[in-house]
Parts: sequence; structure tokens; C-alpha cells
Amino acid sequence: MIEFVGLVDFGKRLKSLRKKHSFSQGDMANILEISRTSYLAIEQGKRDVGLVEIQKIARAFQMDIEVLIHGGIGSEMRYESVENVRVLGDVEVEYSKPQLKFDRVKCREVVLYLIESCARYSNALETLIPKLMYLSDFAYYENHEGFLSTCTYKKLPFGPLPDHLSELLEEMALSGEIVKIKMEKNGEVQNKLFPLRAVDLTLLKASEMVIMNDMVQLYGRFPTSDLVELLHKDLPMKVTGMGETIKFDLTFYREFPFAYRIYGEGDDEGGSGKDNSF
Repeated sequence: MIEFVGLVDFGKRLKSLRKKHSFSQGDMANILEISRTSYLAIEQGKRDVGLVEIQKIARAFQMDIEVLIHGGIGSEMRYESVENVRVLGDVEVEYSKPQLKFDRVKCREVVLYLIESCARYSNALETLIPKLMYLSDFAYYENHEGFLSTCTYKKLPFGPLPDHLSELLEEMALSGEIVKIKMEKNGEVQNKLFPLRAVDLTLLKASEMVIMNDMVQLYGRFPTSDLVELLHKDLPMKVTGMGETIKFDLTFYREFPFAYRIYGEGDDEGGSGKDNSF
């Protein structure tokens, strides 16, 4: 869309306008409904911007689109928005955010992958699985703006709970995909899960498995009580009311140690986002 203007020049102009209007990079990323690392790439001249995104930027700055692209004296914007459709002249473009729709088949493989990956850890009891799912799902959304297990999560006193997980585990136990072994831990009898079949890897992306492996490596040995305490400090959990659904968009505001990627403001010319896998 703006390649003819010059991505670097547009990025510099956008950065200047953002600071003039006192917007942070996080604010702009929310306005454009993209990740902060994607927005940072726009300011650095490394990512093109489409028509819909340009219209969102123009609306945020209350200026004409031509002025936004080519520079000059600002003026009032000259387009109207109707729900999820943005209209400019004779051009009409419809856009949508990624839609979360529960996929039972996909979720079974995600659950089985996590069970298989952490089965060797003594602390990896049934209560660990929902927490690993939450960590994996929110890290994946932060990095790829997509849904891994396709579950939604509610905030509960004992940590985030994926919808459908309890019934899914029962189904998998009855169908012989997993087995629950009762174990005594800290004076309590709890279930440890073991897989009885191989994961169907054709239903999982390599990027999904990488993130799940990272979460298992980082948190698979955590005692459940310690992990619950830690997760209640995670921003998506922290700002969500008890019993309410945790919004995936909150993952872009996470900080260390939860953020799968740490984004700098990149105020130095040519700066780049900093990757931190915790």
C-alpha cells in the first residue's frame, strides 16, 4: 500500500506523529489490532501497511489519509466507519480479528502433547495441565496472534481454567487415550496423567510445539501451589475479575517473566525488538 511512498520515510513520519499525539507503541498496536513487534516493524520501515491499517492510523490521529501518507498540514479525516467495514472513496474493505472457535480434535492433541511432554516430572499432576495450556496459549497468541488449543479461560482461585478441559480429560480416559494414576502428594491424593497413544503431530504446527516445549521446560517442575501464586501475578489474570473470561489481547501488556517476547520502544533509529524466551 505505501511502498511507493517509502517504508522508511513513512515509518519515521508515523513515529513522529505517534509521539506528537502521546501514543505509545502499545497504544498503536492496539489501534491496529496487531502485535507490538509488528507495529515496531512499521516504524522501522520493515513492514508495509495496508489500506485498512492506514485508515485506522488516520482515524487515531484525526487527519486526512493523503496527509498521513504524503505529509503536509493536517486536516479532518474524510471517511466514515460502519461496524467492521472501512470505506474510502469507491474502495470498501472488510477486516476481522482472528475468531476463537473451539476445535475439540485439535484441543485433544494439544492436551495429549502436554501430558506426554511433562509425564517424566514428578510434580506434573493433572492440576498442572490447565496452567501449561494457559501459558502456551497466551504465549502463542502474543507471538502469532492465533489460537493454539482454541480454548477460552476463566480466572479461578486455583488458576486459569480452560473451558472444556474437564470433559475432554474424561473422554480421553474413557477412550483409552490417557490413564489417570492416583498418587499421594503433600498428604493429598492427586491424579497423574500418562498418555496411552501417540500425539497426531499432523494436527500441530511446529511453532505451536516450540512454545509448548518452552512452557513445559520452564514450568513443568513447578509445584502446583507455587505456579498458582505466580500466575495470579500475570497481568491477564491480575486484571480479570474472579470467574470472568481472560481476554487474549491482554497478553500484549505482559511483562517479565511472562512475556514470551520483550518489546522495547525502539526509540533509537534502526532499533529492533528484543527477543526473550523468558
